[in-house]
Amino acid sequence: MTTLKYGWKLFVEQCCSKKCGVVVILLYFVNHLFLSGIKDFCCAVNCNITPYLFPFLISYVYYQLIYTMIVLYYFSNVPFQGYSQMYQLIRLGNTRWALGHIFYIIFSSIFLVLITIGEGIIIMLPRVEVSADWGKVLHTLAVSNVVDSHGLYAIPYDNIFMNHYNAILGMEIAFVMSVSVTAFLGTLLFLTSLYWGRIVALFIASIEIALPIVSLNLEYRIMYKVNLFAPVSWMNLVDYERERMGFRIMPNMNYTFFMLFAVILCFVGLIIYKTKRIEFHFMKEE
Repeated sequence: MTTLKYGWKLFVEQCCSKKCGVVVILLYFVNHLFLSGIKDFCCAVNCNITPYLFPFLISYVYYQLIYTMIVLYYFSNVPFQGYSQMYQLIRLGNTRWALGHIFYIIFSSIFLVLITIGEGIIIMLPRVEVSADWGKVLHTLAVSNVVDSHGLYAIPYDNIFMNHYNAILGMEIAFVMSVSVTAFLGTLLFLTSLYWGRIVALFIASIEIALPIVSLNLEYRIMYKVNLFAPVSWMNLVDYERERMGFRIMPNMNYTFFMLFAVILCFVGLIIYKTKRIEFHFMKEE
């Protein structure tokens, strides 16, 4: 069995688990919480909306927080030392076993983001129209006070982002960035749990997902420095082209994509190094 097939097998098994069902339901309720008001607005004005809400949703810091907490729950079975893994470890060897779980994390990251996007579109039905551009409703939300006057969540619909990127490219950037950050959190949990245990891993990951909330209360020049080392905050897509009081608050997007790739690759190397030397202690599945 190749590492890629093993990673896919692990992913399929997880898709059939109760935990995956819970995650899908949680994501649906989270999307419903943040999008139901927009749907009500569309019904009130009798207008349909394009299905390109995700870049703005994932830029909303409180949506990010809930989404990343669900990601931590999904990956809470790290470092994958249940009894069911014992035979696979013996059969594959430490390195291929570890790489298989890396592929599992990547497949799962793609799945989580696709489910999040898909459920958001489903919730907005039948008030969804297919268009190649952002559409009138999203532009209205960006340039008017509709969010405040209708009591909607302060999702940052941003006209600058819409003017800088077309709708398809904006969705592609949001998808790749969200998958990359999700994979970063999965590999971070895997790495830190191997070196220091699951409790420490969850603690470190929790600090990471809390950094965007912390940075909101900092001066703008300090916020920029914090955001240089806070991958979760890099999902704030609408802030890449912004300055506040003359200060940039987000690093360059090329920097963030490069750093995510480099850090994940570094994590993979450290995971493989550790699995070659670790003494595994298998436990009952949770």
